[in-house]
Parts: sequence; structure tokens; C-alpha cells
Amino acid sequence: MASGFDDLDAFWDIGSLMPKKVKKPLSSFSAGPRMVEVVADVGTENPVAVKECDLSLEVGQTKNSSTYQPTDNSLITSVTVTRRENRYGFYADFRQDAAAWRGLGAEEAPFVSFFSYAPQYRQMNEAQKKYYLWWRSCAERQEYLPCDCSYFWLYVYEIINLPDVISPTQGALLLARIWAAYRQKMPKINKYMAVWLADYCLVHAVPCPHAELRPFLPTVLENASLKEFYLWGESTLSDSRILGLLALLSEYDWQSSRYAEEYSELFHEHLPHAMSPVLHELFDSGLIRYGENASVISTHSAFLGALCAGETKCTLTVCGYAFSHMSTVRATVTAAVKYAENCLRAQLSLRSRLSVPTFLPSELRRLIDAYFASHSVKKKTSPAKVPPAYEAFYDAPAGITDFAEASRIESNSWDVTKLLIPDEELLADTNAAAPQEDESAPDRASRVLSAQEKEFLSLLLQRRPTEAIAAARKAELSPETLFEHINELSLLSDIGDVVLAFDGESYAITEDYEEEIRQWISGMK
Repeated sequence: MASGFDDLDAFWDIGSLMPKKVKKPLSSFSAGPRMVEVVADVGTENPVAVKECDLSLEVGQTKNSSTYQPTDNSLITSVTVTRRENRYGFYADFRQDAAAWRGLGAEEAPFVSFFSYAPQYRQMNEAQKKYYLWWRSCAERQEYLPCDCSYFWLYVYEIINLPDVISPTQGALLLARIWAAYRQKMPKINKYMAVWLADYCLVHAVPCPHAELRPFLPTVLENASLKEFYLWGESTLSDSRILGLLALLSEYDWQSSRYAEEYSELFHEHLPHAMSPVLHELFDSGLIRYGENASVISTHSAFLGALCAGETKCTLTVCGYAFSHMSTVRATVTAAVKYAENCLRAQLSLRSRLSVPTFLPSELRRLIDAYFASHSVKKKTSPAKVPPAYEAFYDAPAGITDFAEASRIESNSWDVTKLLIPDEELLADTNAAAPQEDESAPDRASRVLSAQEKEFLSLLLQRRPTEAIAAARKAELSPETLFEHINELSLLSDIGDVVLAFDGESYAITEDYEEEIRQWISGMK
């Protein structure tokens, strides 16, 4: 039985006061596909980010896939192109306009600025249209006039959307040339063009225009998501391909070496050529092609971020060997580059050496040694500089030096200094000149050799590497650990450089540092 308080509680039932909602049945259109255009604010130099939603395949749409195997790139085993045919595509008008504009002639016109996040023909005024036509005609003759990013992207979208008007082989060449022409003035285009050019070639099964990309291949690889596409097989390794592989696979940048600027010509002449047989060996041995997790499959939407009509939209599935992500290959190439630079430094009589990991295979060391044994590195001597005539006025006068007069001048200068500077400031300055201990510097005690390390070095000084290794193992120490620790200590010591080298079989002391090591062992350093 309800109490009288129930009626009082009903006062708080706000829902009973609200109007009742009528549930409407879903419209029949809601079952169909919907498309959404998203235009991202990506700045004046970035392309438009236009995406279509993933349409349901149930209404007006089918899939059409084709698979092929590239003949010009052994690193890619198969490519599957999946096209979606539908009648709901955005930018169909753009494709129609692009086809019509291909037939328009051009007359010389002055530069007119043009900006649009999603550049299209219908957005340009008459002056902009005339300049675009003139600029495009010049660009296709490889004459590159001043250009805004919007003109550039409009031309790129035109090529991407008209594979039936511009032959894909010609289109790939035009894309590569226009990219090469404006990549330095518009550096932000690199990250898009590196992806879109690969997509364009893979979608239409045309070869990559290698000759156009060769001068800036390291930049291409830096920005490409499918780097193996631009490294088109191992059959021949030209200089540019070697440079690209080294930029891709080596953690050590030899072009930033402390001696790379001083000996620039020799570094660029010999290091890539010394690494050529190493890279060939890595390919031939199968380490690059069949190493750890080398075979991968990648799927992505082609021309992501570009303005594309529905007919151009497709999905790419690429199978191949992604050796650029293999840690073993990267570590091996990095060690080989350092070893090659050490060989070059030795021929240049430079005492400093890079620390090379012991895991570098001995056969790769022998390939590098063989190269430098057959290629004598000649240090180019610069002509003696003739001092300018005015320096003669700064020379000390000829004659016998009067030390008594020099002492008198110094004494007088101190008397003048004491008159000009208060005693407390002079004292403070004198104290400031005293060297202070650097608290942030590594503890000098950490640079002291242990008894086992001294024994190891002593045996190496006596040219007894086998006994040095045996002594280390007898002390239950790894020779590799001793090798790396001694080199670390020598870098921190007064020597300031690595002193041990490993040729893949035994350890040795760099001859230039033998005297310093004798002093170091005796405790004099």
C-alpha cells in the first residue's frame, strides 16, 4: 500500500513534465553510402588533405584487382592494385576540367600569385589561368619559371588524374622532373612527392625515372615510405645507388666525419668505392634479401592526401624485402663504413681512429683492405701561401735582443698596472687564472687501467696477441669486453683516441700510440 509520501516524491519526477519524443523511422537514404570532404588547414606550402570515406561495397560499387611482378626491381616481388568503381566519386568535375585544359594552348604571361588549399582550375582568375598555362608549357620543355605551391600542386594533381590522357611513362617522368626542379625552393614537397611518385609508378606498372632522381637520391630515400622502391635491385651499384644505400643503412654519417671537409675529394672518391664490394657481398650472400624478417607486405591507399577523382582512387598491396629495417644489416654496414674510413685515415697518416665493433665479419674487412691495397691514396698538397706585404711591418726589428731592457720594460708595465687597477681587483684576477677542477669531467680514477688490462696491453705491445687473448680468458674476462673498455678509457685519457684495432681475428695496438701506451701502463699518463 502506497504511503502519502509517494505523491510528494512525484514532484521531483522532471521527466514526466517533458514532451514525449516521437521515434521516426530511418530514411531509406541512410542505408546508402555517404561521402564527406575534409579539407585540412596544412599551410601555404602543403597540399590539400582531401579524403573520401570508405564507401560500402553493397551499393553501386565493386572491387577490381590486378597483380603483377615488377621486372626492374628485384626487391619487390609483387604488386596488387585494387580499384573501386563507384558512381559517388568526388572531384569528377576536376578530372573533366583537367582533360579539357590539356588541349589549351599557352601564350607568354607575367607571373601572378595563386593560393588555394585545394587548387582547382575553376578557382583561378583570368590572369592566373594564363600564367598557369604558360608556366606548364615551359615546365614540360624543362624551363622552370617562378611558381607558387598552388600552381605546383595543381599540375601534380593534373598528371595523377589523367593517366588515360598523359601516358604513365611520360607522367612519371614529368612528376620526377618537376619535383627535382622545385625541391630546394619548396622543401616541404619532398615528403609528398617521394610517396606519390612511387604510388604512381606502382599503380600503372611503369619503371621509376631513376636518372631524374639520381642527383638527390639521399633526399628521396629520407622521405620515402617505401624506400626499397627507389633502390631498384642489386645487379649494378652505381655511385649514386651506393650513396643512397649508405645514407639508408649506415647509422654513421661519414660525410660528417671530422676529416671529411679537409679531405672532401678523397673521402667522396674512395669511401663509396671501398663499400661497393661490401654491399655486393651482402646482396650475394642473401643477408639483405633473406635476413631477419626481410619479407614484408604493406597495404596503403595510393595518393593519400592528393586531390583525386573517384576513378583514380585505388589501394596498393606491395610484397618485397624491407631490408632497410633489418638491424643486423644496419649494424654491419655501419661497422664497415667505420672500418673503411679507418683504412683511409691510415693512408692519410692520420693517427685518430674510429672504434669498430668486433662483430664485423673478417671477409668484409678483407674486401675493404683489398680495395685500399690496390688504390693508393695521395694527399693533395696545397700551394704555399705567400704572406701579404703588410705583414713585414709587424716583424720584430733585426738585431741582438737586449734582455735587460726587456726586463725593465716589463717592470715598468707592472708599476703602471698597479696604479690603474685596485689591489683587490688585481688579486682577484690573479686567483682567477688558477686552474679549477672541473666537477663535470669524468673521474680520473675511472681512467686507470686494471691489472688485467695492463697485462693485455703489455702482451699486445710484445706482438703476442694469442697469449693476450688466453690471459684474458684465464682471468675469466672476455677479450671483446677488454678491447672495448680499453678504447673507452683511452678516449677519456690524455691520449684522446682509441688505441686498439681488431681485424676480425686478432687484436693489435695502433703503432702510432705504442709509446703513449707504454707510459699509460707505467702510470705516467
